Amino acid sequence: MPSSKNTNAEPLESTLGPAEWSILRPHSQRNALFVVSPTLDLMTVARAVASDDTARVSEWLSSGSLARPTASQIAEWDAAPSRTFEAIVVAPYVLMRELAS
Repeated sequence: MPSSKNTNAEPLESTLGPAEWSILRPHSQRNALFVVSPTLDLMTVARAVASDDTARVSEWLSSGSLARPTASQIAEWDAAPSRTFEAIVVAPYVLMRELAS
């Protein structure tokens, strides 16, 4: 059923938007937050995760283009809880990327 893929993409896109660190931190605490490199398109990564494209996701994880936040990143963001990121929910995960300054 090809139409089901299109239907799945709409809710995914609807979860894309800005989010402050204070909102993202709980997802980090439950080990469900991933940082997407600025070299990747956030929506492309989200679609790959949502469709279980293990080859692409594994490649990004291996290269570090997709990773859980480091302790130093968390400490930096904790110091500025209102800092805003671009984020998208791909249940049970949240993918995020720092917005350009």
